Amino acid sequence: MAEHALQLDWDKVGLDKKYRLSPDHEVVLKQFVKITKPFQDAFMKLQRHHIPAICNVLPILFGLRIQLTNMIASGECMLLEKYSLELLALLEERFDKFEDDDLYLAAAFLDPTIKLRFSRGSKKPKETESRTRALILRMMRDVRLEEGRDDTALPDTRKSRFVRK
Repeated sequence: MAEHALQLDWDKVGLDKKYRLSPDHEVVLKQFVKITKPFQDAFMKLQRHHIPAICNVLPILFGLRIQLTNMIASGECMLLEKYSLELLALLEERFDKFEDDDLYLAAAFLDPTIKLRFSRGSKKPKETESRTRALILRMMRDVRLEEGRDDTALPDTRKSRFVRK
C-alpha cells in the first residue's frame, strides 16, 4: 500500500498540497518500503496456493537475513538503520531455532529447486551444508523396506494402453 502511494501522481488524484508528504517523509517512506518489501515477498511466497511449504522456510529466513544485512552494510537505509537492526535482531531471536531443526534442513534439501543453495544464508554456511549432507545420508541409511510389500509387476507404461492391445 505504501509502495502504491509512492507511485501515485498526487496532482492527477487532486490531493491538496497541505496533505501530501514532505520530501523528508517521502524519503523515509521509500526506505521503509525498501526494507519491508522482502518480507512482503516472503509472505506471498509462503501463501502461494494457500499451502505453506516447509521446504521454503529456511531459504526464506536466510534470504531475509542476507537482504537486511546487506542493506544495513551498504547504508541504503541510513534513516531507518536502527529499525533495520531491530528487525534483524527480532528475526534472529524468533526464528534462529529453525536452523537447528533437522526437519527444516531435510525439507529444504529435498526440494529439487533448492538443494543445498539455501545453506549460503546460514550464519555458518559450511557447517549447515555438512550437517544437512550428514542428515540426508543418515536418513537414507535408516530407510527400511516394509515387510509384505507388493511385488506385483507394474504395467508397461511406455505405450498407451490403447496401443498395447
